[in-house]
Parts: sequence; C-alpha cells; structure tokens
Amino acid sequence: MFSWCLTDWVVDDECEIGIETDENYQGNGWARKTALGTLTIAKQRGIKKVGWQCWSNNIASQRTALSVGFKPLADFPVLFGWNHPLNNLLVNGNHYMRGDRKYEVEKDYPRAA
Repeated sequence: MFSWCLTDWVVDDECEIGIETDENYQGNGWARKTALGTLTIAKQRGIKKVGWQCWSNNIASQRTALSVGFKPLADFPVLFGWNHPLNNLLVNGNHYMRGDRKYEVEKDYPRAA
C-alpha cells in the first residue's frame, strides 16, 4: 500500500480525514490521488463537510490539503494527549524531542525523555 486516507470521525453529514503515505513513495502524488479519491467517495455517501487537520510542521500535509481544495481556517497551538499512558508518553516525548519554533516550543530532551 502506497498511501491511505480514512475518516477520523463521521457525524451526520460531516467527517474529518487522516492521510499517510509510505515514506518510500512520498513526493510522487500518491497523497493527492488518495485524498481526491476519499473526497469523491465521501461526496457519494452524502458527506457535505470534510475537515483536515495537521501539525504546523507537516508542510507536506498542508500542501496536499491545499492542492485538493481545502483552505486554512485556523492556526493554533495544540495540547495533545492519549488515554493510554504509553501512547501519551511516546507522542509527547516526540513533540518535545523535535520542538516547534512556530509555537515557541524549544527542543527539550530531558522533558522528552
């Protein structure tokens, strides 16, 4: 599988999608093709509003969203967590390991650990 796109949630006639492309196939248009296919199926199934969210440092996702017709609505800092303690530690550890200059989150290796 090169790329996948699925709904993160569906409520009535609205949904939000998530997308990912295998690292070996990135940069070849698979994400755009997959997103367009998903939007076509969503429309066929009566979905009238589709959302797309991504991290501020995920430029590829932002470009893909723009290329299939999404428009930026908001840019805001996110407090993120998982209910499962191990997942929460892994996700937030990665966040502090990388940092995010746009939101003044510096790399913080002790906090990441």
